[in-house]
Amino acid sequence: MKIDSDPLHVAEASYVEPVECLVVKAMEATTMQTVT
Repeated sequence: MKIDSDPLHVAEASYVEPVECLVVKAMEATTMQTVT
């Protein structure tokens, strides 16, 4: 793992990634409900 010299960017990345994952899961769940 690369040490990033910008701690703010690291914190931002670690916050954004789980949110994007939740959004994708929510969209998949909505799509599944629509299909069935």
